Amino acid sequence: MLPVACKSARLGFSGAPLCWAVAWVVMIMCPVAPVMGAEQAPSSSQAQQQAPPAPQHVTTPTVPHREPVANQPAEVSSGESAEPAADAGQRWPGEPGPDQAVVEGSKVRVEGGKLVAEGGVTVRTPDLTITSDRVIIDESRKWAEFTGNVSAQSQTSHSTAASLHINLDSEEWSITGGRTTVEPEFFQPGQVLEPLFLRAESATGKAKNGPIEAHNGLFTSCNLEHPHYAIQSPDITVIPENKVIIRKPAFYLFGHKIIRFPFNLVFDLTGKQNRFFPEIGQNAMEGYYAKFAYLYLAGKAGEGFLRLHLTQKRGIGLGIDHTIDTARQFGRGSIFLEPSYGALTSRITHRYQISSTLRSDFAAGYQTNSGYFGNTSTLVSLFTLNRQAGNTRTELGLQRSLSRGSYSTSDRFTLNFRQELGPANNRWTLRSVMRDSSFGADQPSDEELETELRWRRRGTVIDWEWLYQNRWDLDGDRYTGDAGRFSLNRVPALVVSTDSDRVAALNLFGRLDSRVSLYLGRFLQLPDDTKVYRMAVDGRFGGHEYRLAGDLRARHELQFRQSFYDDGSAQYATRFLTQVRRDFGSHWHTRLRYNYANTRGFAPLRLDYSGRRNDIYFEAIRLSPQHSRLELSTGLDIINGRWRDALLRYEVMTAASSKVQLQAGYSLSRSQWRPASIRWITAARDRYYMALVANYDIERSQLTRATMDLDWRWHKWWRIQLLTGYSGYSHELDNISVQLTRDLHCWVASLAYDKQMKELRLNLGLKAFPSNERMLGVGRSGARFESSMGQYY
Repeated sequence: MLPVACKSARLGFSGAPLCWAVAWVVMIMCPVAPVMGAEQAPSSSQAQQQAPPAPQHVTTPTVPHREPVANQPAEVSSGESAEPAADAGQRWPGEPGPDQAVVEGSKVRVEGGKLVAEGGVTVRTPDLTITSDRVIIDESRKWAEFTGNVSAQSQTSHSTAASLHINLDSEEWSITGGRTTVEPEFFQPGQVLEPLFLRAESATGKAKNGPIEAHNGLFTSCNLEHPHYAIQSPDITVIPENKVIIRKPAFYLFGHKIIRFPFNLVFDLTGKQNRFFPEIGQNAMEGYYAKFAYLYLAGKAGEGFLRLHLTQKRGIGLGIDHTIDTARQFGRGSIFLEPSYGALTSRITHRYQISSTLRSDFAAGYQTNSGYFGNTSTLVSLFTLNRQAGNTRTELGLQRSLSRGSYSTSDRFTLNFRQELGPANNRWTLRSVMRDSSFGADQPSDEELETELRWRRRGTVIDWEWLYQNRWDLDGDRYTGDAGRFSLNRVPALVVSTDSDRVAALNLFGRLDSRVSLYLGRFLQLPDDTKVYRMAVDGRFGGHEYRLAGDLRARHELQFRQSFYDDGSAQYATRFLTQVRRDFGSHWHTRLRYNYANTRGFAPLRLDYSGRRNDIYFEAIRLSPQHSRLELSTGLDIINGRWRDALLRYEVMTAASSKVQLQAGYSLSRSQWRPASIRWITAARDRYYMALVANYDIERSQLTRATMDLDWRWHKWWRIQLLTGYSGYSHELDNISVQLTRDLHCWVASLAYDKQMKELRLNLGLKAFPSNERMLGVGRSGARFESSMGQYY
């Protein structure tokens, strides 16, 4: 073995996860010396005559207690000198260590200062393995050239090339005759779903994470030698972790050129808007429709896509979505117009890093006559300035919200300010909010100002918190809607607290951790205009579970609060919770819980209002792993003398791939059955999943609800997904969502119908890339219809 010093960190791919043409990213490696077999190793005198000047401190290490082996791999370490292998820990010979490469070869010679290795050349690092028929490293140790069956293999990609030429210092590289397979794991989660296949006559790169240029390239996700489809381009540029630019590509289908785009295609690596095929369908709002999108590039920092919607009921829709992204700012805006319907939807967001400590954020949205939310116009805008410097944070924000409809108008303006000073254990916070709200031209505005000043300090023994909080009605009596508004102002209030972690004497009985707080303050309560001074002591004890004996465990919590007021009233409140758990064998687990809360006296402040509670709850669970689970529970409300419903939940595996769930309840107070639910689930990996749910009213002897969730791949090319519900009251299927999918090898086509949306959709796309089509069962408002049986409480 012959270690050689090198400057680069380790051999590996140049660049982080990119997109398609990133497959031509090549290896960055350090200058390496090939392995010399025993029969080819020159003598020391020959090496001195033929070898170029070597780095200092180059030695030939030995492995303790092991005889030299011919063709043993050479280790290449990073650093100014190589250390003996005996100092490299217990690494197995030939295994690459951190920041090292291992080179293997059968024939090695030195020609004019160049190191030449031939015959089964292998370069390995912890992340990558490169093989070739031949490698040449120049005498300056800057350039390496691999030729003949060049192959690079990593965990997420595999590349082959006719030749690879790389500068070991500048990381500049070039390849010819390259082919690469990139696995989905190479990308960010969810960006790519199938392997990608790339070819290029040549490709070059100039630095790690720098742009990559590929020439006469081909891209496809079809794994055939003659793919069903392909995108070819004379020039492709990859900007790592940003975008891929394909210049005037041609689209081939079954080997025939279908179209050559007169413009460049841009693929965004940060989003999921790469849609090139129209979405075709029909729904109640738009009628029959076809929706198109075209991505474009606007300089180095800007990109977006144009949208064209052709609809039966709403006419033509035109839109644009644009993104700008630089080192200091990021902005995204969109606008969509339907002229024949007078509809407009727009939104914009922008973030700008003004300096290292100051940042601005802006967001706005406007829509009118969208059709989905009625004939209303809404405008929402928000602007915020944030400054963060050391332990000081300042925020200033303005917000405007305007909504106009056929019968009402609402206009709200909000100005807020926030300032935080000091470290976390000794911090001042000032917050102020001013609101101006109007609800029609004939109505006076509601004007308010809220201010809060807070100081918190955590000490070695005691925590302090001082708070001043007040609300001012700036409009006086002009706006009458304030008459019934509740608010509680602290003008001011002080809290002093400590706990048993810092004061050992507060640990009751040596088992119950505690926290004790003292409250002092003056309060103003509206709208009843109550002004009162309050002093209170609050103690909280316990909360941790501990073992009593054997399988018996307990947890106790106790709270006591005593309050006094300057009007002569007083109140105390107590709360007690105890819980005991016990296991009987390995299957039965029980829990008994008692909860008590009570209040005595009178409190003029709503802050101290609290209710009464006195109840017992019991639960028993029988668990048989991988087979069944039985749960029984009930309780007693002692105050009202009412039993809690007795509930039964049972789940059993009927087979290795199916299970049944049952849920039922009985009202002990009313002596009547609650509706019962039963659910059957069966599944086989990669083949089908089905869940059937039935809700049955035992008292009425009536099926009230039945749902089915089905996902069935009945053929390697066909898949059906169904989500439907039957109402026992209307005796009809009130919800149907179904989608039929056809696998077209590297393509996928789907036909979907949604009864609730009254929509029929046809989508055609590539399997390798996720689709933005609406999820199965998701309604217009975003709520998802699910096949489930609910749960009793």
